[in-house]
Amino acid sequence: MKKPAHCKRNYLHPLCCAVSMALLGSSTLSISAQTTENNQDELEKIVVTGSYRESLAQAVDLKRMNIAVSDSIVATDIADFPDQNLAEALQRIPGVAIERDKGMGTKVNVRSLGTGYTHTTINNVSTSSGSGGRDVNFDIFASELIQSVTVKKSPLASDEEGGVAGVVAIQTARPFDFSGTKMIASAEGAYNDLSEKTDPRYSFLVSKNANDKWGMLFSYAAEDRTVRTDQADTAEFKTLGSILEDAYDITYENAIDKGMSAGDAVSAAQYAQSIALPGGVSPDALYAENVRDDIMLNKQEKWGATAAFQYRPLADMELSLDLMAGNFYGKEDDYMFGSWSGDATRATNLTIDQNNVVTKGTFDNTQHEFKSYDRYRDEDYRQGSLKLDWAVSGWDVDALIGFSSADRSYQRTQAKWKRYAPITQEYTANGMIRTSDEYDLASDLTGYGFVFMDFDNTKVKDEKVVYQGDLARNIQWDALPALAKIKFGSRYSEKSMTYDHGWTEIKGDTVYQDEGGRQHTSTEWVGTPLPADQAVSVNDLIPGTDYMSQIPGKFNAWQVIPNAWARENYNVDKVSPNYFFNDHYQVDEDVLAVYAMSDFSFEVGSFPVDINAGIRYISTSQTSFGYQNVDGKWSDAPVKFDADYNDVLPSFNLSMSLSDDLLLRFAAARVMSRASLSQLSGKRDISTNNKTIKSGNPQLDPLRANQMDLALEWYFQEGSLIALTAFYKDLESFITEAKTGTTEYQGDTYEVYSYINGEGSKIKGAELVVQFPFSALSENLEGFGINANYTYVNSSDGNISDIGLEVPMYGLSEDSYNATLYYENTGFDARISYNYKGESVQSLEDNLYPVYRKGYGQFDLSAGYEINDNIKVTAKVINLTDETISEYQVDPAYPMLLQVSGRRISLGVRASF
Repeated sequence: MKKPAHCKRNYLHPLCCAVSMALLGSSTLSISAQTTENNQDELEKIVVTGSYRESLAQAVDLKRMNIAVSDSIVATDIADFPDQNLAEALQRIPGVAIERDKGMGTKVNVRSLGTGYTHTTINNVSTSSGSGGRDVNFDIFASELIQSVTVKKSPLASDEEGGVAGVVAIQTARPFDFSGTKMIASAEGAYNDLSEKTDPRYSFLVSKNANDKWGMLFSYAAEDRTVRTDQADTAEFKTLGSILEDAYDITYENAIDKGMSAGDAVSAAQYAQSIALPGGVSPDALYAENVRDDIMLNKQEKWGATAAFQYRPLADMELSLDLMAGNFYGKEDDYMFGSWSGDATRATNLTIDQNNVVTKGTFDNTQHEFKSYDRYRDEDYRQGSLKLDWAVSGWDVDALIGFSSADRSYQRTQAKWKRYAPITQEYTANGMIRTSDEYDLASDLTGYGFVFMDFDNTKVKDEKVVYQGDLARNIQWDALPALAKIKFGSRYSEKSMTYDHGWTEIKGDTVYQDEGGRQHTSTEWVGTPLPADQAVSVNDLIPGTDYMSQIPGKFNAWQVIPNAWARENYNVDKVSPNYFFNDHYQVDEDVLAVYAMSDFSFEVGSFPVDINAGIRYISTSQTSFGYQNVDGKWSDAPVKFDADYNDVLPSFNLSMSLSDDLLLRFAAARVMSRASLSQLSGKRDISTNNKTIKSGNPQLDPLRANQMDLALEWYFQEGSLIALTAFYKDLESFITEAKTGTTEYQGDTYEVYSYINGEGSKIKGAELVVQFPFSALSENLEGFGINANYTYVNSSDGNISDIGLEVPMYGLSEDSYNATLYYENTGFDARISYNYKGESVQSLEDNLYPVYRKGYGQFDLSAGYEINDNIKVTAKVINLTDETISEYQVDPAYPMLLQVSGRRISLGVRASF
């Protein structure tokens, strides 16, 4: 079925619209807003090409000059941390924590709110995302391309809305940042001690500045990466009562299939049910129905490039063009060995603890699975902006036109074989251990039959255009001498995301196509024996050490069928990627914002005070499209859902100098974050296996909050800071998934799940920052220093499961902190960093039981030596002590995931001319 015309969207507005927006101007891109024009200019020109200590000092200057509550990192700071990508560089900022996947930082949350509540911009243009949401995959950005990053925690009226948690403002390098001609190049080799592979990484930057009249800059960074991850996990609590039900149903069906009469089948089913559980055992007791082991090898190729052009035709006029592009490509081989007792018809030898959880037991009719997965992720991003800064007749006129896009293609292929045999499983300190008295679980391949080969395809396209303008003027008004500056402007943006998904299952040699475009096959391959002559040990197929070699009680190997063989012999290529009409949706979003704000400067007694006060008005129009199924019949075209809402967001920021070195800040604002585009979709997912219907909710309200910050900052010497910030957020509601009722579908009762606006939550916390060179304590400690921060967050519960359990917002950690001890002397530097994020709820398993990720801390080490003024060699170690990621369900006594990714050791050289 062809997509309707709405899927082709025109982003080019009539010329009159573009011209009128340009005349309004755009907000001057800077790392933070200032109370004077001189400070604004200074911020835009800050460039760091020196030592790590100097970069910290520049970041302190940025924080001090900004009237709002914010924290920054700058060029040398970003480049010199022993980090794998931009996400890991950002974790050094107070209040910022990252989500890790397979040992790597991927997404960012601020003050422990979910990653979807952080708004990200690059060169003042909102960053599109291939995730299907509003959160950004920071692993696609190389830190070498970034000049500075500021995390804004209290907004100005001129800041684009969308970040209840905060705004991550990224700035790439420009030619006027450097004097004359500048060339920088680096190369690095990185070794992972788990995969035992070494991968290259390299970058370069070339910049030409012709006396600040015109300039051009080009930068490029690329790397290959081999990421090996060993993972053992359990999943999905079920009640023992489900075994009673399966004992009856499965026994009855088998009896009928064997030709027994209905009466005899009932008798057999009743007997099976009577012995399904030991006497006196409660059917409400919980057990883990799925135990798995995986080895994953992810080979990544990543590149990114920027180009920047600046031209100053007049002393008071500047034009800037910023371009950015990149690609992330990853191929992952995953070999899984699992045991699933969800169809067990009898449980014996049960040990049940005080929490009514089975900690050890034997389950018959357990399905044992060998699976060979391969996954492909291909993600492109493109971004550009044209910016005008013009001072004319006492006014600062700024204009911006920008574009951002992300395209992501994902394919997952799976080949599966299974057999049935009893299993004994037991919780230990290292997770679930499983054994069988009937056969060797890891190496005996007899009895395994082919189930299917399937592949899952997803495509996401996210695009945004923006037109923005500002007018600003310094004021000297006798009637109101405190008024220093006025600023007002407008921003109009269009955003559109399309999502397509398809799934095809291969069970035989002949391919059929249904009327609706769905493909299926004949079934003659089902049950054919696993090709044992093609099986190899997983440790022979995946490079590196033996699986879970450092974890007692785990399998150290099992047999697998290579993905390459499965793809070739099960004819996946015969079935073209098939994107079904009912798995398509699109969300369009148009936003018009206008704002006005003023800066005031005056004294209270002998204390200088700066105030920025403003108000922002936003009108949002959203249109969602998705195919709907009513009474078993799909709509012929996507159904359209419209939603419109308006917001008024006041903001207030105050800075008071209590002394030359002591600064008091207060900020208050109303903020908002819109729902994820996937949550706003108009599509429905129907699972005939689980008897559930999941749907988006185009009528979701955004998350809105009122917030306050109070900070005391002591700048006791150059480059030094001790700061304490208290913050409070009153979230009026937030978005969660919940069961909304039941409905009849094709004669059966289905449970309906959708996204709703929850009751909200109150978040309060504090941040402590300590940064100074130890020479402030003693001249004997010259060269040593510290950069450390701690964040505490307390939140009321928000998510409520189907059984009434209340848990905090996903991803929220009570404690997070990081510290870097550094040493710098002539030509030599060294740093050791520790970053910790406390325990947090990751999800509600099946919307029932909370899954917690344990607190995780990691040491990283880096050192460098300057051979001469132009050449520097570096060494880095990431995850120095080989930490592991772990999760549990409900209670630490029930481990759910153990993930090992190893250390990463790199050597590099950097040249600068």
